[in-house]
Amino acid sequence: MADFFLGTLTNTPVNFDSFSVTPHDPKDVFEFRLNGTSNIHIAITDISAGDDADLRIFRDSNNNGVFDSADQQIASSSRFGNSDDSINLADQVTGLYFAQVERYGPGSSGSVS
Repeated sequence: MADFFLGTLTNTPVNFDSFSVTPHDPKDVFEFRLNGTSNIHIAITDISAGDDADLRIFRDSNNNGVFDSADQQIASSSRFGNSDDSINLADQVTGLYFAQVERYGPGSSGSVS
């Protein structure tokens, strides 16, 4: 699993295009902070044909700054096949969040970039 820190998010969109999940490294986690009540719009796009990945958002519920099993999942998207996955959440509170991208293996032909 690879971890990426995106920093404190503002109204400026953040694009992160250089990552992939593979059969040997099936999950990536993107950590970001909100410094005020904000909307979260996140998506996985342009998944190659024959591949699939799912998306989940967690809040750092125990405020320890680490993505762990105590963190609350607040949303998910697991569309079939190479359809884009997206999550749109309104009015999220200040704090640390984690976006997890996970390769969905059955039927997937390889890496998801």
